[in-house]
Amino acid sequence: MSENPQVKAILEHIETRERELADQAGQFRARIEELTRQLGEIDAESENLRITRKTTRWASPRARTASTRTTARSVPAISGTGSTT
Repeated sequence: MSENPQVKAILEHIETRERELADQAGQFRARIEELTRQLGEIDAESENLRITRKTTRWASPRARTASTRTTARSVPAISGTGSTT
């Protein structure tokens, strides 16, 4: 280190601050890793729920019947094709 007390004090301050910043950066990196893991879990659960909803709607007899009724109602009846007695 320098013999100059002012330079010595500045260099000590810089070293101390570098250690503090390195410690803070390490804490932030650890927190980011944890948040990334949690986000991955939430994304996976959301995807599972989306797939379950689709599968449940497709497999549900009530949903299929309701879908068929909606489709049948949306098709207009053709008049004049039936027998009239």
